[in-house]
Formats: sequence, C-alpha cells, structure tokens
Amino acid sequence: MIRFCHVLTLAGLLLSQTVSVRPVFTADTPTRETASSPNAAVIYWQAFAAMPKLADAERIKYEAAIKSPTEPVSDDLRPIIARFSYALQELHRAHGVTSCNWDLNYSHGIELQLPHLDQARKLARAALLRARLRFAAKATDEAVSDVVAVLKMARDCGSSPLMISLLVDFAIEDMATEVLAANLATLSPPQLDSLAVALKTLPATPSVADCKRFERPLFGELASSEEFLASFAKAADREAVLLVRRQLLLLAVQVQRDGPDVIKDATVPNHGPVEYAKTDAGFELRCPPKSADEPVVLRVTTAR
Repeated sequence: MIRFCHVLTLAGLLLSQTVSVRPVFTADTPTRETASSPNAAVIYWQAFAAMPKLADAERIKYEAAIKSPTEPVSDDLRPIIARFSYALQELHRAHGVTSCNWDLNYSHGIELQLPHLDQARKLARAALLRARLRFAAKATDEAVSDVVAVLKMARDCGSSPLMISLLVDFAIEDMATEVLAANLATLSPPQLDSLAVALKTLPATPSVADCKRFERPLFGELASSEEFLASFAKAADREAVLLVRRQLLLLAVQVQRDGPDVIKDATVPNHGPVEYAKTDAGFELRCPPKSADEPVVLRVTTAR
C-alpha cells in the first residue's frame, strides 16, 4: 500500500520508467452519469474490488503478456482476461462520470495512504491487455474504448495535487500511448477523428508546480529536504516529456488520418518543432522538450 513516507522511493521508480470524456465509440459505452453515482472514484473502487486472483499458471501467462504493451498476444490469454470482465465493465462506467474525488484524508500528512494508485495501475494493465486482444481481433471500436477509459482513469488518479499521484498518471498514460501508437494503422478515418476528440477532452490535472505548493505545508520539513526537492525537479522533467508525448500522439493521429504533410511546420507549444521520419515499421515523430537533452520520440507502427 502506498504511504507518503514511501513517496521518494516510489517517485524514483516511476521516474525511471520511460473535462469529461464523452462516449465516442459504440462499444462499451459508459453508463450515463446519474445522481446515484456522481463520483468516479467510488466506481473505480468497485472495479478494484472485482479484480480476480489468478491461479499460478494464469498469473505467469498474464504477467508475461503485460510486460510489453506492444508485443503480439495469443488467444490463450482470452479466458484469463475474461475473468476481469466485471472489473473492466466498472472501469467503463467510471469513464462516463465527470467528477472524481478520492476523498483523501490529508490530515494524516506523511502517513497518508494511497492504495488506489497501486490498484489503478493493475486495472490499467488488464484493460490494455484486453485492448491489445481486441485490436488483434479487429474489434477496433472496443479496443480504443478500453484505451480511452484507461487514459481517463490515469487523469483521475492525477487529479489529487500530490507528486506521486501525477507520476502514476504519467506511467499509466505512457502504457496507453504505446498501445495506441502500435495500433493507429488499424483505425478508419472516422475512428481516428473520434479518437482525436476523446484525447482532447480528457480531464486536466494539476502541474508538478501545483503539487509542490500543496505539499509544502502538508509535509513540513520533509517538503524542504534536499532529497524531496530533487524528486520534484525530476518529476518536472518527467512532466515535460509527458506533455510533449500527449501532443505527439494527437499529431500522430493526424498523420495517420491525412499523411505527414498535415503537420508540416508543426510545433509543440513551449517546446519546439516536430520532426517526422519514416521508419521500417511505420513513422516516428520527434520533439525536444526544453528540460531534456534528448528529444521525445513517439514511434507509430503501420506495417502489418
């Protein structure tokens, strides 16, 4: 279980890893928000509670499959992922709910527990594995619906003004982005248009600077320690990369939709120009964030 006294260790691990969403795909359409379920966090907890405990043989296959978000998947994973059906149904229900309040008790200070972050990462991996199976089966509406629901949950995790919450958001978004980039070529122009709308209407999250201001009075002397400040600096660099990747994904959707000329002279605001290059597997987009020596690269697979 995540406690804030573990935040620096967890932040280090996460840093080493490289508005509501309206239903835009026909499959797995989220339940409309109602007065009886106005808080997505409550629904996420229903999903977390429904995640199955896998037998050893299932767990070995499952863990091998989720190690990479882009490796080919086999049909023998289908009965395993089917065990997550109810949990993933609840994930989609939460996708249709705008408000998300984790109701954290900040008075606990350094002892604050954040168990939802671990659970969200586990649920995201299951949903993305199902998305990969669906892409492989050419069930592209359903596959994209899974990925968009994961991206919404990632932003909801990052809605708390805490550095570790943002880092978990970044980690989940990275996984989801890789799945989309590996499968953009399977989408039709209308699906690409719907995906672009979904990406643009994901909820906003606090910035790392916002988290730093919030945590200073909450965690006292720890928030002023050299180690803590160094973690915030690394988180800010990670944030810059993530913001660029978000923009590159939107541009990649445009390239897949209309070809590379559509992003000629494109730039990422506050960072720099975007470069397009063909690759053996498809194409890649590059942009250098201001705070990093290396450019951010998004590789899109089009060869099938």
